[in-house]
Amino acid sequence: MTKYEGNQLEERLMGLAPFESVAALMKFKVGTISQQLIHDLKYNNYQAIGSLLGEAIATQIQQSKRYTQIDYIVPVPLHSKRIAQRGYNQSELIAAEVARQLNTQLQATNLYRTRNNESQTQKSFKERIENVKDLFDVHDSTLFENKTILLIDDVLTTGSTLIACCKALSKSKNIKIHIYTASAADVI
Repeated sequence: MTKYEGNQLEERLMGLAPFESVAALMKFKVGTISQQLIHDLKYNNYQAIGSLLGEAIATQIQQSKRYTQIDYIVPVPLHSKRIAQRGYNQSELIAAEVARQLNTQLQATNLYRTRNNESQTQKSFKERIENVKDLFDVHDSTLFENKTILLIDDVLTTGSTLIACCKALSKSKNIKIHIYTASAADVI
């Protein structure tokens, strides 16, 4: 039996990035409440949805035996130009509530985007991987050394963004990375 057997999200990312676990709060499906929640959070300025999703994720984490110690909650960063357009980072809103509920430190500045890449929404898996190549880096690799972090994002589609984040985070020695997303789409 492999480490991730039975967890489709972990199997999807297995061998592509270093991580301890991958989980999602809900399945992302077009035409359902999950799509509406994510869409309203990202594009319609319904920031309170971030808190609701963060609270639900924290509840699941508290009920799980997989997360024994989390030192930092780290949201997938947006580029400053996207934040200026949207006014906020939806993943950071979710992560902030998870951190508050778990009484754990939010660390939203060490992992950063190196450039403002094109949207991933209409890209194939191969195009997504290329689009996020070297997209993330860390300012200080020693900050996450010997730490366990929980990486938070709003949607896991192919996993290319999360893979790129994990590769950047793994510059920190002896880091353990758990991934949690508000929603996860079926493999495309």
